[in-house]
Order: sequence, then C-alpha cells, then structure tokens
Amino acid sequence: MAKAVEVAWNLTPFRSDEFCEILKPYAERVINYGATGFMIVRQADDELIVKQYAWFEKKEDWDRYWNSELMQECRAKLLSHYAVPVLYTWQEVVTFNKFPDEAAVPAEVEA
Repeated sequence: MAKAVEVAWNLTPFRSDEFCEILKPYAERVINYGATGFMIVRQADDELIVKQYAWFEKKEDWDRYWNSELMQECRAKLLSHYAVPVLYTWQEVVTFNKFPDEAAVPAEVEA
C-alpha cells in the first residue's frame, strides 16, 4: 500500500506567496526520486500554514529526496520564511482518488 508524506511548513508572516513560489519547483522534482504524486496546499483561513504532500511506495525514496542536495538547497533558500524545525510525518494512505477534469460524479454508496 502506498504511503504519503506530509510536511507542515509554519511560515513567518507576509511571506507565504514568495514561499510557495520558491518551494513549487523543488516539490515538483520529487517525481525524480520515485514519488507517484505530489501536492502543495495552503490553508485558506490561515495562509501561514502550507502543507507539502508526496506519495511513495518506499520510505527510502522519500529519505533520498528529503536529504538530497536539492532539498538542502531548498530549505536554505526558504530559511527566513518558515519556523524551524520542519517536521514531516509518514502516513498510510487508506483511500485516494482524483476525478477527471470533466467533473465526474462519484458512484452512490449503498447504506
């Protein structure tokens, strides 16, 4: 079963737009380390909370990405944008799906 990694970035005030722009290309490169998907979300009610997600089959692939020179460079560029320490959590994916852009309607669930 796939695993997901959640990185909760707690940002310093007035820096969330710049933070997301800098993080985006680094987050997208996770695919080069074996990820099957990724996502960055910013809370609508609190722009100081940004979460980065990536899906992997093996934790070792995540470790290679997170400890890579690429991500060391990323964290160094963003150092003044977030509160230290940055902690990630390894999650077990119970269910996940993405609907096509045509806004498909999910099947009804029987009671």
